[in-house]
Amino acid sequence: MVAYIALRATRLAIGPFILGTLVVGICGLFGTGCELRATGPARDSSAEERRAASAQTLGEARRGQLATSSGELEPKMVSTDRTPGGLPRTSMEAATALDMARLLRSQGRHELATYYYLNVINADPTNAHVLLEYGALVKEIASGKEKEGKRSEAAELLEKLASLFYGQALQVDWKFVETVVAKATEYQKWAESLREKEYTSVTSGGDNQKWEELKQKLMAGQPPAVPESPEAAEKQLREWEPLLPVARANAAPGDEQAVKWLEDHLKVLQAVLAFHRGKSIVNEYLSDAKGESSPTVSAMILQQAELTLRELTALKAVLPPALAEEVRHLARQLSEAALEVSNLQAKESSEKAWSEFLKDRSIESRIDDIKKWEPPKEIEADAACTRKLEDLEALMREIQAMIPLLSDFQVREKAVSQLEGLSKEAERISKVRQNRYCQWALQKIKLALEMFEKNKGWLNDNEVKFGEALIDQLGEIDESLLTFETRRCYSEAFETIFGELGKVRSTDLERQGTKMYVLKGMLEKEKKTYRDF
Repeated sequence: MVAYIALRATRLAIGPFILGTLVVGICGLFGTGCELRATGPARDSSAEERRAASAQTLGEARRGQLATSSGELEPKMVSTDRTPGGLPRTSMEAATALDMARLLRSQGRHELATYYYLNVINADPTNAHVLLEYGALVKEIASGKEKEGKRSEAAELLEKLASLFYGQALQVDWKFVETVVAKATEYQKWAESLREKEYTSVTSGGDNQKWEELKQKLMAGQPPAVPESPEAAEKQLREWEPLLPVARANAAPGDEQAVKWLEDHLKVLQAVLAFHRGKSIVNEYLSDAKGESSPTVSAMILQQAELTLRELTALKAVLPPALAEEVRHLARQLSEAALEVSNLQAKESSEKAWSEFLKDRSIESRIDDIKKWEPPKEIEADAACTRKLEDLEALMREIQAMIPLLSDFQVREKAVSQLEGLSKEAERISKVRQNRYCQWALQKIKLALEMFEKNKGWLNDNEVKFGEALIDQLGEIDESLLTFETRRCYSEAFETIFGELGKVRSTDLERQGTKMYVLKGMLEKEKKTYRDF
């Protein structure tokens, strides 16, 4: 999972930077659009007026791709058994991120390297060495943009870098405070110089005339429509953004509404561009999440998609209706993907829990032992079936306690299926136990009849022995537990022997061989139950 985050730092969250309010929009340093103004020394007001105002828009984490011509690159991590750049040894993840940042920088992949530097700064905001190293990298990127003629982009990078440095000056070691503040001032002055050059460049190309023409259309009630495509919106933004400082500088009484319209329109254009950037990011996140084999990683990706979607949702109020509807559509897609991943996570978690449960409790071997079990051949009141049923019931209770912990339906069904199989085994053993009880009862009935026949004389019957046969043999049997056939045998034997006893008299309760004495003895005799078999 750590490797995934290292390779997709621009897709997954670098983490909410706990660098104070000055660093809230630092991800915007490379195209996020998050406005973050310097909090250092106040700028020259005239220079500020010349800046093209831009509204805060959606943070767009540049989707830098770690790819070569042969496919996705798997950078080899530098050993972290050290403290590069003064990084504390305890922060191993930050050390790995710093190694990655330096590797990407050496490969010339500067913008992607910035995200790893920011990751390290977030992990250790007191480390001035990493901060200065990061500043040097951004300075290189800004110089490159200046050479390409992209002075506005370079200025924005430097302004936000200055903001970061001013904020970090409050957290770095006191020995580096002066150095960090000096660097922040340097970056801010450079940004102001670039803004000045940009202003001179755009205002010398007939922007006054363009603004006058646009103003006349606005005052005539003919405001241009908001373009929905990213290409048209970007073209109009580049064309009209330089007009805002001109409009503000030359505003005459009555022009306030026109200037306000231009300001709002530029914000809408920025929102349209931010929407398309965000939509692309969300779609890529969704694609990445679907392509991942690990539901946990997919969930992490979707969390980042949700953060981007929240920013898109905040733009709905200013977006054209068609684009606002697309935001709602993206939300539905994300919700469906999140539900699917949640189900996969539940399945993965449940399968792991169930597998560990089976292993730790030796469930499968215990179930196999129960299925193969057969009672002893000899019919005795040895409680063999009852002991096996108790083992089986204990196993069922363990599985029943596990079922609520299995959030996935399919895995839960496996557990329920095991319970159903064990329930059938319990039914089988219960029938075996009942059958053994009945067989034991038949043996006792046979012994009672044998005693009866042995003590029946030609002239005189031994009625005392008849009574002993009923009490000692049939007296242990619980007639209610017998099957229909066995109960008939019991009744026939009882009636045969009992009928040979003496008549009932008031003194018979204490005289052996009488019916009353036998009935009393059988009633008091302790009965065997199923639990004895």
